[in-house]
Amino acid sequence: MLPSLFFDRRANPEIYDFVYDQVGTQFADAREMMKCRGFNFAATMVLCNLISGISVILYTPKNRRNPREKSKDRGPRFKELLGQYYPWDYSENK
Repeated sequence: MLPSLFFDRRANPEIYDFVYDQVGTQFADAREMMKCRGFNFAATMVLCNLISGISVILYTPKNRRNPREKSKDRGPRFKELLGQYYPWDYSENK
């Protein structure tokens, strides 16, 4: 799934354009790296860094009343974003 599909272009055209142009391009690069032999760890690092950045800058946790309020503890935001958008199977170990 493309990162830009999480945003409504009509509601926030600047955010959509940034995600489509910058973040989407980096996800595409990681996708190409995963097609090549030997780049799986580098691609994983790129994906984790991208998701981590999204969890801090663009993601609003469910329990947060003020979307502009930023948590200093970034680990829970990262995990919550993955829990909300990654299609976990409950038999898998989170």
